[in-house]
Amino acid sequence: MIAPKTHGKWREVVLHPENYAFKGLATRMLLTRVRLMDPASSAAKTELAINTIYDFFAKNEAIAKEDLKQIFG
Repeated sequence: MIAPKTHGKWREVVLHPENYAFKGLATRMLLTRVRLMDPASSAAKTELAINTIYDFFAKNEAIAKEDLKQIFG
């Protein structure tokens, strides 16, 4: 089970993706999409980016488990 959307690590990932070296191609593609959303420009865009990344991991938890470990340890 993944952490709720309100967990601070989700915000950290969308605002500072350069701090993570994800292995999965799908996760790396998602981060490219999130960067293009420009989450640092407004609170609304940050929340949209968090929702996007959270939904991805919620749907793909099994295949993205190594990348989840990078976020949450």
